[in-house]
This record gives sequence, structure tokens and C-alpha cells, in this order.
Amino acid sequence: MTMKICIAITPTEHNAEIYPDFFNARAYCICNANTGSKVFYSRSDILHSFAMGTNKPFDAILTSGVKPMAYNILRTQKIPVYVPRGTNIDENLHMLLQNKLKPLRKEDVLAPSVCESAACSTCSTSCN
Repeated sequence: MTMKICIAITPTEHNAEIYPDFFNARAYCICNANTGSKVFYSRSDILHSFAMGTNKPFDAILTSGVKPMAYNILRTQKIPVYVPRGTNIDENLHMLLQNKLKPLRKEDVLAPSVCESAACSTCSTSCN
């Protein structure tokens, strides 16, 4: 089975690095974990692909930051989110395949200490 990993990236002149915020990235890389091949997409292309909902465009996400509503949607779609160590794409894919990366937990998405009424518009959720 082919495993496709979606990574928010910061493209640079000679390389790409993992971008810390999945939603606010301008580019994405979908990596085939079996072959190591990479395909690069713009933000609008990846969001459109996901919004169509006919097929999952990827099987997992590698990012250190995702907003609560997006996390809930991904969880509903059974798409796990893993936290990278550093910004190197290939090193993190290797660690993911070796089960060395931790999945992002719901508790980590928005720590209660960060939540305040002014944050609701920026975290895509509502405070109770």
C-alpha cells in the first residue's frame, strides 16, 4: 500500500523545508513514503483537492501546527497528524517510517492557557 504524506513547506531556492503552520503555508509537498517521490502543490491546489472530498489526497500530515477545526476535520477523515523534529523533509519522512515521530494530540492543538475570547477568531473554534 502506498502511503502519501502531506507536508507544509517553505520553498527555498535550493531546497524545501517544513513550514510550522499547516494552514498558512504557501506550498505543500506530497511525498510517497514507499518510493520517496515528491510532488509540489500550491496552497489553493491542495485545499481544493481536499475540499472535493472524493478521495483522500494524502494519508497523513507532517506539521507542528494545525488549527483546532482543521484538526477535527482531519481526525474525522482518519488522517493522522505527526509532529516533525526539525525542518528537513527527508529526515522526518525517514523518522516517520521508523515510527519515531509522535502523533499530534488533541490536547496539543490548543493549550487551555492560550485560549481566550480574543483567540477564537484566530484558532477557528469558539470558546465555551
